[in-house]
Amino acid sequence: MRCRGAREVLIRQRDGILRAMDFTLTPMLADQPLFVALLHDITHHKQSETALQRAALADPLTKIPNRRHFDTFLEKEWQRAVRSSQPLSLIVLDVDHFKGYNDSLGHAAGDACLQQVAMALQSHALRATDIAARYGGEEFVLLFAETGFEAAATLGETIRAHIESLHIPNPGSTTSEWVTASLGVATIVPTQLDDLKSFFVAADRAMYAVKDAGRNGV
Repeated sequence: MRCRGAREVLIRQRDGILRAMDFTLTPMLADQPLFVALLHDITHHKQSETALQRAALADPLTKIPNRRHFDTFLEKEWQRAVRSSQPLSLIVLDVDHFKGYNDSLGHAAGDACLQQVAMALQSHALRATDIAARYGGEEFVLLFAETGFEAAATLGETIRAHIESLHIPNPGSTTSEWVTASLGVATIVPTQLDDLKSFFVAADRAMYAVKDAGRNGV
C-alpha cells in the first residue's frame, strides 16, 4: 500500500463556513480502485499560523506595520510603479523632542504618546496601496502609491496638523507646548535605473532639513 500523501483543501460546510482540511487518500488494495479518504480539520492551526504571521509584521507597541513589513511593501510598490510609470511618494516623520518628552514624563507616557501618533498616521493610510509604519524609535514612515508631490505634501501638512491637534502636552519641547512632528517628503516616478535606497535618503534628508529649520513642519 502506498499513501498518496496529504493535501490541504477548503470544504464548505452546510452553514456556509469554509474550513481548512488535510485530505489524505490511501489505496486499500493494489489491484482494486478502493481508497480510504481521511479528513483532518486544521482550521484552528491555520488561523494560529496566520495570526503569528501578522504578529511578525506588526510593531508590538503601536500595532501598526513594522520596519520589516514596510520594507517589503515598499519594494513591491516600487516595482509596480516602475511598470506603470506612476509616481510614488514617501513621508519620513520624526516626533520632535521625544527624548525630552521621555525625560520629563517617563517611558510609560512616551509609549502612550507613540501609540497615539501611530493611530493618527494609520487614519491617513486608507487605500490598499498606502501604508503607515513605525520604522524605529520615534521615527515613522508613510508610503502613498500613485500620488504626486503636491498631493503628498498636502497629506504631510494634514498629518502634521493632526498630530499637533492631539494636544499631547510636551513640557520638554522648545518648539510647542504640544507634541509635534517634522516630516520629509520625497516623490519619484521610478525607472529601472533609479535606486530605491536613494529615494528613502531623499525623504530622510528633507525631514532633517525641517528639523534644522525649527521643527514642526513639512
